[in-house]
Amino acid sequence: NIQSPGPWRRSAAADQTAGTLVCGFQQSKPTVAWTTDAELMMGEIRSGPQGPNMVQIYTWWSSHS
Repeated sequence: NIQSPGPWRRSAAADQTAGTLVCGFQQSKPTVAWTTDAELMMGEIRSGPQGPNMVQIYTWWSSHS
């Protein structure tokens, strides 16, 4: 279940908020964007014309965050 926008946490420190996560669509393409507060960083991943879908992008992001 994706709640957006909302805080996200690293698996290694589940009790601490790492930043803000936003899931949505840009130009009809599934997009996941996030901030990392400690590093003052913002990142974004977006689907290509043929995929992946939002669930696949979010799953990839969560396994790498």
